[in-house]
Amino acid sequence: MKIRTDFVTNSSSSSFIFKEYNPDKIKQAIEHRLSPLPKDKWKRIYYEKAREMIPYIVGKRFCEYPLWDLMKVYSWYRWDVISKWLEGKDWETELSQKVYISGNGEKWNAMFVLDMYKNYLENIDGVWPKDIEVTVDLLNSQAREYIQSWDFDSDILQVFYTNNIEELLKGAKQFEGKELPEVMEYLFGAQYLYFYGDETYSLIREALEEAGLCLYSCEHMG
Repeated sequence: MKIRTDFVTNSSSSSFIFKEYNPDKIKQAIEHRLSPLPKDKWKRIYYEKAREMIPYIVGKRFCEYPLWDLMKVYSWYRWDVISKWLEGKDWETELSQKVYISGNGEKWNAMFVLDMYKNYLENIDGVWPKDIEVTVDLLNSQAREYIQSWDFDSDILQVFYTNNIEELLKGAKQFEGKELPEVMEYLFGAQYLYFYGDETYSLIREALEEAGLCLYSCEHMG
């Protein structure tokens, strides 16, 4: 089950995180999924509308998107990423262990950085900065503030962070001076994102997933 939290809005949107952005492969995958056209009149219209969207499935580097959109997308995929890392394992047992579990220690560090900065940005008054570099000083201050505000009964990941805070702060130093989009690219193992303010046809999502062209996809209804 996919869990979406934070940044709830009154609109719908879609996003895909691509392993690589290849317009020709994307077009071929969608056209293959949409062929042959169904005989049913209304289904046929649905397929034809999806085909019209092919030229608009444009992937861009993470750094080309506004920081607000990036953190919104990150919040949707956060638990999907953890689920992928801990597939087939008991979450409570695994997240009560040390930080370097399932061979993803460095990626836990990246997620920790993003969560600390998400908390920092959500508490900024006014307009968000265009981009922002990771600093150990900010991570240290946010970690202390964030931990003190946690409700441990409601979020097992927060407990996990607390139990491993020293290891995480030490490991997060590898991202010192990096921009947040770079940290996201590292976390997802991908460089390209498609983000659109309206919900995209599920047929397109199915086509991209079947062809193995994207690592994560989401149709989010706020």
